[in-house]
Amino acid sequence: MSSVSQIIPTYATGGISDQPDELKKPGQLRDCVNAFPDVVRGLYKRPGLELVDKLNSLCNVSITRRGSWFHFSRENVVNPQLQDYIGYVSRNGEVNVFRCSDGQPIKVYYTNEEIDPTENVSEDSLNLCENNEYCKHEVDSSLRFTTVNNYTFITNPGVGVTMSSVQNTRPYEAFIEVTQLVYNREYLVDIDLVNTDNTSLYRTASEISLVGTANFGGDHKDPACTANFRQVVTLDAEEGPGTGLIVEIESVGVQTPYDNGQKYECRYRHNVSLINGGRDFREGDICKYNNDAIDPKTNYYIEITNTDPIFSSADYQVTGVLTPSNGDEVATIKGVLSDLRSKISEQTPIDANNIEVVGNGLYITHNEPFTVTTSEKDLMNVLANTDSRLENPYCIVNNVSRLPIECKDGLAVLVANSFSNEDDYWVQFVANYGNASSATGYWKEIAEPGGQVKLNSGTMPQALVYSTINAEPIFVIAPVKWKERTCGDESFNPSFDNFNITNLLFYRNRLTALSQENVIMSRAGELFNFFPSSALAVSPSDPIDISAATDYSGILQDGLVGNNTLVLFSQQQQFQLTTDSDVLSPSTAKILEISRYNYNATNKPFNIGTEVGFVSDRGGRAKVYELSNIFREGSVTLQERTKIISKTFHTNVISVATSPEDNLMMFADGSPTVWLHKAFKEGDKMIQDAWVRWEFPYNVIKHFIIDNIYYAVLEKPNSSVPDDIWLTRLNLERPPISGPFRDMWENVPDSGTTFEMRVEFPTINVVKSEMGE
Repeated sequence: MSSVSQIIPTYATGGISDQPDELKKPGQLRDCVNAFPDVVRGLYKRPGLELVDKLNSLCNVSITRRGSWFHFSRENVVNPQLQDYIGYVSRNGEVNVFRCSDGQPIKVYYTNEEIDPTENVSEDSLNLCENNEYCKHEVDSSLRFTTVNNYTFITNPGVGVTMSSVQNTRPYEAFIEVTQLVYNREYLVDIDLVNTDNTSLYRTASEISLVGTANFGGDHKDPACTANFRQVVTLDAEEGPGTGLIVEIESVGVQTPYDNGQKYECRYRHNVSLINGGRDFREGDICKYNNDAIDPKTNYYIEITNTDPIFSSADYQVTGVLTPSNGDEVATIKGVLSDLRSKISEQTPIDANNIEVVGNGLYITHNEPFTVTTSEKDLMNVLANTDSRLENPYCIVNNVSRLPIECKDGLAVLVANSFSNEDDYWVQFVANYGNASSATGYWKEIAEPGGQVKLNSGTMPQALVYSTINAEPIFVIAPVKWKERTCGDESFNPSFDNFNITNLLFYRNRLTALSQENVIMSRAGELFNFFPSSALAVSPSDPIDISAATDYSGILQDGLVGNNTLVLFSQQQQFQLTTDSDVLSPSTAKILEISRYNYNATNKPFNIGTEVGFVSDRGGRAKVYELSNIFREGSVTLQERTKIISKTFHTNVISVATSPEDNLMMFADGSPTVWLHKAFKEGDKMIQDAWVRWEFPYNVIKHFIIDNIYYAVLEKPNSSVPDDIWLTRLNLERPPISGPFRDMWENVPDSGTTFEMRVEFPTINVVKSEMGE
């Protein structure tokens, strides 16, 4: 075979056309094999494929066409050059990475330790020659790959996302804050246990009167008024079930002259005030108090003149703590709390060890759900559960103003602002300086205790990360440490919860997940955080969760950035995610349907210059479409690029290679045939629109272009070696006379010749149309 270059300048702009000869344009051909069309150099013979190396695994994993192939580049920090890699994930989840420069395998370590961009992975957790459970798949080329900075994310659309709770559940707890100290008042609380049903109806005294005294009169006329008396007492009915009547009795003597002013005696006025009506009293009941403090002893008789019905579900009405009736005795909030603590432990099943005085309040815990209420709302602010939510292990208030300034560290509270749950949020008290015994601190917004807040990393996309061990380059495949939800309830979880993520993209500094018909974008600048910062307000940097809902159901498969929008693809529709504002935020993001064409999700959409291209497989053959004029408003333009070769183009495409800056596209179907399209525009005029075929010696199962270097992974058919997979390359900028014009040539430095011939490809084959030039 001759190695002489062949240049045919006339046919560089037209390429192959399946149209009848009479419809072909000047320069179009019936066939064109192993040629490269160039508007400057003409139509010339393509260079041969250089053999880089056979792809062998370090772990005896069979490298075959079965599985998922990918490629990526990363910039060397020391030497500002791109380092190009090709990767292969077997169906069993084994990950292999090879250098494109020499085809040598790079060690890939496995770990179950979650990786964080701010932390280093422990070398002790790394293992060679294992597999990643998430990466196991049954359908070839079903895994999706997205590279962002130093991370290559691997997404398995066959795995559903799950979430779990963390150990943030709280004990059954309550907090009683004393808001003010008032003399001559009773500090009352009721405690109700959830698992009991002791609801009752009883009557309490609402009006009383003093109906008489005994041993007053002549016995206490000493002008010194020695029988003055004032005290708060607790009484029961003389006859009947009434108990717990709390009254203040006051006897005040006044010196009064008699015997024409020659003598004085003390005359008394008696008064009774109702403090607590007790329970089970009837109108007409008499209560007697024996005053032994004076001599002779005096009796007071108090009649119940009116009662009110009371419905109570509380299991325990704790006897209240009485403050002194006047300033003669000193009362303190600490004293009230100490007495109330003792009464609660004595009169309820709650142990004294579970009742703690904290600041101006009592912190109470119990091993069963309970609630605390009070009738003295002007004296105490109770943070406890409510009758309608007794099973919840957190307190509930209906207004943020009820949150105390001093509280127990860790106390969780639901702020239920209205009858709707949409504006509810949870807060937790955090003691100052991390001192759990401190009563001073602040309230911090938290997620609902016990709710699902953590994305299970084993069901989320995995990360392939470049690293080094002892200066040796390696890669680590590991789960990602995704941020947990820190506010709100489960309605704030991303919509991919319990669904499959079909792909990951990167747009506007946000990691973007596609799931069902939804687009879920991370917080701006926080790639691993899909949760809002607060349930109180929406921030422009908060995650975006938006649906591409139309009258046609379609699962979003992939996307591509074009003209400041994100073009999204489902199997039958195309959308664009955009905004009318300068800032993409939850309130400004919108999704618009732009076209309805079939899309083959096996191949990622790609750029064609400034336009967007994608592959369709509708009608039993592959088609290549080009979307243009993709702007915020107006209709898009769609053109089928493969229309003129519809008879001979692939029936199925498994791999696409593109060079957007050169308007170059290449398509492989797993056979030795690769179709190449080269275009060139001058303004709005299409100067070059040429299709040609390349024939390689072996099956092309993966190909791609990086910096005008075309890489092809070849599989030798009918080989006795099961993993006969080769990495080859071709310089697309090589001049048409430089050669070598042999496929699978190899640089052999120690040999006497520059090139070693492996397999020759046919001489350039051009078949002109009868009516062509």
